[in-house]
Amino acid sequence: DISAVKPPEPVPAEKAGEPKDQKPKVIKVTPKTDMSEAQLSHLRQIFDLVDKNSDGKLTKKELIMALKKYPAVRGIFDLSTSAVGEAQAAFEDQGKLGEAQKSWDELDVNGDATLSWDEFRDHFCGRPQAALKGIRFLSPEPAPVRLEFKPTTEWQLVPKGAVCPVGLEYKMDLQTGETMARKC
Repeated sequence: DISAVKPPEPVPAEKAGEPKDQKPKVIKVTPKTDMSEAQLSHLRQIFDLVDKNSDGKLTKKELIMALKKYPAVRGIFDLSTSAVGEAQAAFEDQGKLGEAQKSWDELDVNGDATLSWDEFRDHFCGRPQAALKGIRFLSPEPAPVRLEFKPTTEWQLVPKGAVCPVGLEYKMDLQTGETMARKC
């Protein structure tokens, strides 16, 4: 688990043989993962579902709202619907997240009370099975099924939301709000 490894203490520049005014080099370490690019993309989708204001940081409030709304977020945190209610009550009373607080504490590596994409990704890359529990709830939005109105030369009631072909004659009953149509 990469989050449990403490980085070595920095060596002062003058002890390392570097001039004082030179900035130390920063090397970004990306955790090894068995997750595919598609799975990482889905993980990012889950992060973005939670990040309502799109600032790149997740707050506890955003997490509570997303836990209530999205099965993928509940899945990744392995919470039931009833546990989400308890988490909301704990948040309102104490600013804690109930059963999800332990996960939050593990995710918030820098302790700033928000979760960055890097923290989120690094945590779940080290726990691909937990990530997959949420990812399996993501599915492409099915296209809405819309009725197609089949006109005749007689007046017919047009079902609400139906797609009508061009070239029809319409009338509306102002008392009921119903629309009628026929071929011209």
